Amino acid sequence: KRFLKVISFNNIYNTNRFKLLLFYNVVFSFINNKKLERF
Repeated sequence: KRFLKVISFNNIYNTNRFKLLLFYNVVFSFINNKKLERF
């Protein structure tokens, strides 16, 4: 099985002086190819 790690930043309510969003929704995912040992 694979392990999945997800980091999400949701700062869509912050705007700068030009009324533009400071941050977009960003999602990073890291997939490892490690297998889970069964017991």
